[in-house]
Amino acid sequence: GDIDVAFNVPLAQSAQWEKLESMRVDYINDLSYVGLYFNTGVAPFDDPKVREAVAHAVDRDAYVSSLLRGHGEAATAIMTPESLGKAYDADQAREKLAGIPQWDFDIAAAKAALAASGQPNGFEAEVLTPNTGPQIGSAAQALAQNLADIGITLNVREVPIEEWLASLDASSDHGINFMWYFSTLGDPAEVPSYLLGAGNPAGYDNPAVVDLLTRAGATSDPAERIDLLIEAETLQARDVVNVPLWWGQSATAFAKDLGIRDYSSFAFISS
Repeated sequence: GDIDVAFNVPLAQSAQWEKLESMRVDYINDLSYVGLYFNTGVAPFDDPKVREAVAHAVDRDAYVSSLLRGHGEAATAIMTPESLGKAYDADQAREKLAGIPQWDFDIAAAKAALAASGQPNGFEAEVLTPNTGPQIGSAAQALAQNLADIGITLNVREVPIEEWLASLDASSDHGINFMWYFSTLGDPAEVPSYLLGAGNPAGYDNPAVVDLLTRAGATSDPAERIDLLIEAETLQARDVVNVPLWWGQSATAFAKDLGIRDYSSFAFISS
């Protein structure tokens, strides 16, 4: 009964908080993006068919329902729906982002892609996860199980967040990586510019994508900017560079006699 507000309640514990008679738990989309990305300069992930095989082994819906306990949303894009708010409402934003090409969960297709790659007999790789994101570690373990079914051994290693952050660079020798990004601007170009623009952590070099990002930065029309960014995301999706997993939610516990007006994704980073 001493706590008025508890921020960032772990999703694994939120059900326990919900049982407290004096508290309630509010869930809100927190502008976070979680996805896989491949370092295109590290073998064998320089092979598009290898990347395609891994992408087809990703079960986004299971991650959301099981690992996040439904408190999140399977992502179809790097941009979050909220970041499209200046031009589209929530339903329209999701419809726009769903038009970006997807690599659906399909183990048979994953096997076929690997068989067509330069590593038809499989290979072994390591992925790092941050110790502050247990849900990411769980997703990595689930992915490793699916990849084992097609002949890929993925070793998951949890490391301090500082080590994980240092690995998010094109100079890293890890070819498969998790990205966990919290947008602070609410601008649709924020995350795509980081993941696809100059100096991106995947070492992805596509002049057409850079041109689209540049044009998006030069226009003030919200809908036009979004269309250019979606076109950029479409090109990178076809190249299987980033594989969106989920858009996250955060849990905040409040004493039942307290609340916030106009509660939104920006509640804790705005006046």
